[in-house]
Amino acid sequence: GEFVKAGSPIAKLDTQNFEYSAGVASNTTEQARSGLEKTISTYDTNIKNAEKSIETIDTSIEAMRSGIKALETGISALENALAAAQQNIDAAQNALDTLYSKLVSTRTLHENGLVTDKDMEALEAQYVSQQAAIETAKASYQGTEAELEGKRAELKGKNAELQSLYDSRQTAVNTLENLKTSKAKDVESINSQISSAEINQSVTNKNIKDSTLTASADCYITSVPYKEGEFINAGAAVVTVKGDNKIVTIGVADKDYSKISTASQIIINGKYSGTVDTIAQYPNESTRTYNVDISVNTDELVLGETVEVKVVTGSNTGIYVPIAAVFNSEGVDYIYAVNDESRVYKKEVEILSIDGKYAQVDADIESGTKVITNGIKNINENDLVSTETGANE
Repeated sequence: GEFVKAGSPIAKLDTQNFEYSAGVASNTTEQARSGLEKTISTYDTNIKNAEKSIETIDTSIEAMRSGIKALETGISALENALAAAQQNIDAAQNALDTLYSKLVSTRTLHENGLVTDKDMEALEAQYVSQQAAIETAKASYQGTEAELEGKRAELKGKNAELQSLYDSRQTAVNTLENLKTSKAKDVESINSQISSAEINQSVTNKNIKDSTLTASADCYITSVPYKEGEFINAGAAVVTVKGDNKIVTIGVADKDYSKISTASQIIINGKYSGTVDTIAQYPNESTRTYNVDISVNTDELVLGETVEVKVVTGSNTGIYVPIAAVFNSEGVDYIYAVNDESRVYKKEVEILSIDGKYAQVDADIESGTKVITNGIKNINENDLVSTETGANE
């Protein structure tokens, strides 16, 4: 018989398990966030190192290119020097051949006493000197040739090193791209874990919040069927209260659950308005429907009475007439309507849809027009009829 004001708590669930779950969910969320920070930090460090590695390789490639260019310039100079050395050898050989011919003819003259010993010795010395010059030119050529071969071998090695640098750079670029791709995937995965943990935490916190049952209106407690600490099955009443309003309970199927809310328009027995008080979060174990409590303020309903409840989930604008008023003649649908002079006239209609006992029609008639639903077979156009307020015409 205790009086309870609206909004006052009347029962509270044991939230120990909920609070434990909330703590676990909170820890899981924090661990996931911490893991996300560490993952991002690790990836960022590795990505930065990979980028630096590419920069270092690019510097080495540029230096190697410069070295190869200088080497190619040196090789070109050596090739020119080798060609010049060959020209020197050829010129010295031609000079030696000329001296030899002169030496042969001079010896004949010397034997005949026409050339002095001194001149003969001078020519022979010149010939020996020219031979020495040829050997010197050949030695210079061989030295230049050996240096050229060495530079060419060095160039080949440098080109191989450059290709190796290119390969290393490509490997570093691949590593960088793989790091970026892996980072995106891992971050997305951890964010999904965080989102899931946050949802679990939100649900648990809502369960804790909803664990306190409060009075929706001023009422009197009539009975408390359970003691503190007892286990209660889902859907069971934990307390019985009595107020000015009466409560109608309906079961809502899964497919209609999302269509109902505390703002839904409720019509009871076709004439009483109701208000949705509570909507169960879990289905009834036996009916597998969701219990919805509807408050209705009328003295015409008695406790235990079975009533018809309509939940308005949407509205359509149009012209509706009772289905009983529609009749068909030669394939065309008509209704009998009554004009201001109480005379019957026939009106052609097109049925667009049917909703319960009413049909939505397309017709040139005004809202509020009186139509005849009973005795249609005995009615003719232009008949004079009488109507009574509140009666079905």
